[in-house]
Amino acid sequence: MKNSFSFISCLTLFVLFSTSLNAQLSAGDISFIAFNADGDDDFAIVALSDLPANTVIYFSDNEPLTSTTFNTGEGQLKWNTGGSIISTGTVVVFTDTDTDGNASFGSSVGTLTKPFGSAPNLAVGGDALYAVEGTDDGSSITVTTWLAGIQNASGYEGNLDSTGLVSGSTFIDFYTS
Repeated sequence: MKNSFSFISCLTLFVLFSTSLNAQLSAGDISFIAFNADGDDDFAIVALSDLPANTVIYFSDNEPLTSTTFNTGEGQLKWNTGGSIISTGTVVVFTDTDTDGNASFGSSVGTLTKPFGSAPNLAVGGDALYAVEGTDDGSSITVTTWLAGIQNASGYEGNLDSTGLVSGSTFIDFYTS
């Protein structure tokens, strides 16, 4: 009886622990709050819900093609949130993101890398930036969840309908404000 109880307790803890490690985020769990296309390209997000430790979020200025894919030819970044939960309300700043060769390339929390190809090169004349969860195979990102987006001029959102993001809510159009 005691061994059965221990086994069930361990199994329950394992399921709870592994579920929290693999918790998927939802659209609106983060939001862009800053976007600087001048100079070395910077942006910032705010956590609108707790972000689990070691969550991976991709950022790309490629436009969406389908619900799981981007077009190609632009850049991407990969951010690991780090070993601790990022609490709701935490602001994370990403600096000098146009190339990982910049001395200040990185994030204020967690680790920022360029997984393949080039880093985003945000255009002053108009661009969009997306945050997604997914996987990469070394040459492209397969999206599982569209989290947030932002654009600084009309027409750079790509196929927004396929993302589930909503203009003015989870997708920020700041050129109109």
